[in-house]
Amino acid sequence: MSRRPAFHPPSGNLSHIQFKFLMPVSSPFITRSGRVSAHCARDRSARFYDPVQVERIYYLEVELLLKQATGAEKIVGFDYQIRNRQLFSRGETKAGDYVLVVHNDFTATSGPRRVRDHLPPAEANERLQHRFAEINVWRVIRGPVESTPLAVRDARSIDLVDFVPTDFVNREKVGEVYRLAYNPKHRWFYFPGLEYNEVILLKCYDSSKDGGARFSAHSAFDDATSPSDAPTRESIECGRWSSGRPIVENVSPHHPDKGLHHGTR
Repeated sequence: MSRRPAFHPPSGNLSHIQFKFLMPVSSPFITRSGRVSAHCARDRSARFYDPVQVERIYYLEVELLLKQATGAEKIVGFDYQIRNRQLFSRGETKAGDYVLVVHNDFTATSGPRRVRDHLPPAEANERLQHRFAEINVWRVIRGPVESTPLAVRDARSIDLVDFVPTDFVNREKVGEVYRLAYNPKHRWFYFPGLEYNEVILLKCYDSSKDGGARFSAHSAFDDATSPSDAPTRESIECGRWSSGRPIVENVSPHHPDKGLHHGTR
């Protein structure tokens, strides 16, 4: 049983919100990196449905990407989720449905808790004395995305009172996420035709209180401009927390042979 009443956002559909189009080349949220897919199998999409390959190969790629993008000294992975509505509707356990609810993966409470969940007590206590962040590494399995894309809310348009702590109940435990109350000031972005080699880094928690964005918000949505025969979106998201050196506020287009460009805070 949930510890608190469920939060019900205002009635309406995300398709009623006006989105601003951003081309990937100019997006402050996207990173491009050949290294992410450097170890792809011949059928690169198939490997994402194999837990062994995800944990042995893709986890390492994500770690290298985040170290490069954020400058963090330590990256710790804790879970991943495949999204594929077609497989989900058939009852296959390897894939989940799309989340059509505006949310953020961590709260001011569950962010530090995640560190304690995955490190020995002494190391966790030490890491919590320094800056750390939780990042959702979101990418397409088979591009381009033509249906149910991911929308990202501009953190600069969110007020702290918009974040509503909400129980996240699963089989193992009860966690906590933020859902978002409606605010007409909110600004949204999404990335049309996202390709396989493009990755979105969602900063879901930042321990720093220096005035930059500490949380963000995102949601899948039904795009009214999608073709009627658009293929089912296939994507994978990996939860990671990073610790050590400074972490970027927003990640701009990033290439492995160039320096990192910082987005606005």
